[in-house]
Amino acid sequence: MKFALYLLLSAGWVLSVFAEPVLKVGSFPSKGATLEQPSLAEGNKRIGLRELYGSTFAGQDFKIGVYAGKEEICRIYFLGSFRGSWGFPFKTIPGKERVAIDRTKSTISYCKEYQLPDKRVAEFRFTLVPEGPGRVRLNWDPGIPEKDLSSIPNFTLKPVVELAPRYREGGFRLAEAEKIHFNDLESLKRQGGAEFPAYLGKVSRLLFHADDPAKRVEITLPLCWGSVMERLAGGKVPFGTVQRNWAISNERNIFIDFGTGSAAGSKGGSVK
Repeated sequence: MKFALYLLLSAGWVLSVFAEPVLKVGSFPSKGATLEQPSLAEGNKRIGLRELYGSTFAGQDFKIGVYAGKEEICRIYFLGSFRGSWGFPFKTIPGKERVAIDRTKSTISYCKEYQLPDKRVAEFRFTLVPEGPGRVRLNWDPGIPEKDLSSIPNFTLKPVVELAPRYREGGFRLAEAEKIHFNDLESLKRQGGAEFPAYLGKVSRLLFHADDPAKRVEITLPLCWGSVMERLAGGKVPFGTVQRNWAISNERNIFIDFGTGSAAGSKGGSVK
């Protein structure tokens, strides 16, 4: 037993010593300005903004990137709509979105103003918060009083998990599904770029790289009916999302768990 533990430690792994994710803020140049790139990191794993598609990335601040080392695990965003308007999460009022970093509380927030059907302005917000050893809580707020939500015609707001390009190879699965029957490429090609379901049913726990402690990440959402949707990107590469099919919900917390296998001594931070 001691010899096995020695092998694990010498390989750079810590199985039970686990810390609360810490706030890290880098920076990068973009169109003549310097932008901050914030993340909450524990070991070699992190979640944050402005790190997407394998590099620092400006222009899609509404997307949350989840990484293990240089491996992009997934991206999370919110999709909102009501009669005549939709967007991330709703149609943008130019210049009315921002990223807020609270170094005292170690939180990262994204805020965006949008216009309601009656011309009032509301502010959508999501926040990433450390939630104990190896865990991060993602909460969101539509910025509308609860009593007003049901009065907005066709109002919807849902989180979407955008899977990384090699999700089929990465052992992605749902706790509720014994197996996901991914679509073959020919079937997706016949859809002409439209989304097609690989799974329809209950969704609450998403598992990524479950058998690889260095990359394992678990995402827990409030249990709800949902789907795994696929389409063919560029005519040849599967592109997948996990979508939560609800209109309005008072349960607005998602938990990201980095597991018990983060690499020891990792500096985290952005991929290069």
